[in-house]
Amino acid sequence: MGTHDVGPALRDLAAKVSPEQAIVEVGTWLGGGTAWLALGASAQPDAPTIHTFDQFQARPEEVYKALRGAVEMQVGTDTLPIVQNLLAPTKADIVFHKGDLLQARWTGGPIGLYVDDAAKTPTLFYHALSTFAPHWVSGETIIVLMDYRFWERVKSARGKKRFRVQQKIIEQHPDCFEEILQDTFAPAGMGAFRYTAPLPMQSIRRQAKLRRMLDKLPG
Repeated sequence: MGTHDVGPALRDLAAKVSPEQAIVEVGTWLGGGTAWLALGASAQPDAPTIHTFDQFQARPEEVYKALRGAVEMQVGTDTLPIVQNLLAPTKADIVFHKGDLLQARWTGGPIGLYVDDAAKTPTLFYHALSTFAPHWVSGETIIVLMDYRFWERVKSARGKKRFRVQQKIIEQHPDCFEEILQDTFAPAGMGAFRYTAPLPMQSIRRQAKLRRMLDKLPG
């Protein structure tokens, strides 16, 4: 996917994560980004653990994309064995979390590097924030948003507003985020930030709950 241009940067960021902190990736797909994270993490004598979250079930639009990488699958294929096989040579400590992102939970302690390649809608992103942001470390955690500027490619005004949620959160809380590595990530439509101050989690949790309620309304 989009990791070819930013892969070395992901590797270098992972190589700097303390072994007492975890690397969290939301959206694994076939493990392209995970592989770069694994290369960086495993370069350390005492490597941090990588936790990667995904449904690991092929959607229709992913079947063709996979063929471009010489990986054959059918709609509904369980992709977890494929990903595990592809990543096995890295020898990294990777924990795979299979399931709906809205059911994701985190009990793994502080997070040193957070890479989000899936939560680009308001409901998903607010849930991801309410789940993982309480474990980000001010002044240390690096946040990489792979779909940060995805909204710019959306044609409809409603779609642009919907998919701009990541950028909106960053802009609403300028004291919490410091953009880094713009030359690497911005040309690819992505964003990378150092977490500088805690988010107002009570407000974030209210929004997460509200978004899920709105999604259940008919129409």
